[in-house]
Amino acid sequence: MEATHAVVGRDVIDRARGGSRAALGELWRVYQPQLLRFLRATGAPAVDDIASEVWLDVGRSLHRFEGDGRALQRWLFTIARRRNIDEARRRARRKETPIPIDEHRHLASTDDPSIEVDPIDSAIALVTALPTQMAEAVMLRIVHDLAVEDVAAIMEISEGNVRVLTHRGLTKLRAQMRRERPASELLMAGPATGIRFAAMSAAGSERNL
Repeated sequence: MEATHAVVGRDVIDRARGGSRAALGELWRVYQPQLLRFLRATGAPAVDDIASEVWLDVGRSLHRFEGDGRALQRWLFTIARRRNIDEARRRARRKETPIPIDEHRHLASTDDPSIEVDPIDSAIALVTALPTQMAEAVMLRIVHDLAVEDVAAIMEISEGNVRVLTHRGLTKLRAQMRRERPASELLMAGPATGIRFAAMSAAGSERNL
């Protein structure tokens, strides 16, 4: 299972709920990269701070959680999205300027051959150019392979809106990738990233998004 889809087993969750440090560490190891990618792709103004708040919320409420690894993943994304909205509102009240999108994107894109770039991050960096809701829908539905109904619950919108946002986001990404990246480079990132965006939105891929 690819890192963007990875979930933990119920046994790990049960041990984490019981206070096992090793199990809690496993939750962080599996889900923290997913949270960071989601927050970066959706233009979060303070990625590390928001992710830390998510884990604080998890620590306070995990003992009440019931479900498997997929349910935990959905819960984490729900918390992350709400914390992101809260942070954006706080900054708006204080009239703080968020980090420009380009400063997020350079983290996953560089011309320096001495720096090793994760191809998944490189592809997902393209998503930052999308409007926030489109980026959320594409990340959750395509990158993390969540069901439409799960994405709708996380985003607090209808399933129809999830499908529309995902389709429009994929269409924009396909056009953007054709402008910015050669197909051979994109294919290196694997089926769970920007390449999958193109594959699913091209050649009549009008399946139930």
